[in-house]
Amino acid sequence: MGRLDAINFLAVILFAVQDTFNLEQERRIVEEWAKIIRAAAMGGEMTPRDPVTLLPLKTLPDGWDWLVSLDDADTFVKAQGMGWSCTGIVEHLATQSTHPSIALMEQNPQLFTSKHVSAPSSAISSGTPETAEPPASVAKPADNISGLADLFDPVRPAQLEAMFPDGDKWKSYTERAKRNGLEPARIGRGLFNPYLAAAWWIRKGPAGWQWERCQRKLANNLPARSRDSKHEITGEYE
Repeated sequence: MGRLDAINFLAVILFAVQDTFNLEQERRIVEEWAKIIRAAAMGGEMTPRDPVTLLPLKTLPDGWDWLVSLDDADTFVKAQGMGWSCTGIVEHLATQSTHPSIALMEQNPQLFTSKHVSAPSSAISSGTPETAEPPASVAKPADNISGLADLFDPVRPAQLEAMFPDGDKWKSYTERAKRNGLEPARIGRGLFNPYLAAAWWIRKGPAGWQWERCQRKLANNLPARSRDSKHEITGEYE
């Protein structure tokens, strides 16, 4: 039985429902679907499961640290009158990236500000100035760039701008990806691999940035599945 963590269930819905990137529209989609997903889980229309034991949860957590089966997810969206299935979206994403997870919290932390959806602090970079000196051996993108890129889930231009501020230019960069060399970082419609995007961006020589700083920012934004591999990005063992 295939399973999704709850936040990526919401991410799959956003991916399927949205037409173009518009933050206000995405916020509305997230908030309204979040309400009915939680209501369905609490009302027995789907079975929320513990992410470790996989056993059904008797009480739904306040956050989104729980799982739902793809069968339940498909039944739920069909009941809402959708003409697509979560299974179909996941299979599509699997053809676009090694990891079909969208990791919505890390793509759009700004969406998670309402009382309906809240992200743990670990999912969003704090923005604290980074001053520690990295080892010299990690001063430029690694030779095994594709392997390190696989540690990340795809993100949207808004999150690239949040991670690597560049005067709101990331939207333009991504729209012109085929012409400016960013295309290899594209994972799907409006989605880019942040490691590959950072490796492209640093070659532009952005003021105040070196690859070491990019590495620390990337390491702080690893998805949950890759956080044990943080040292592979920074070269530092905690």
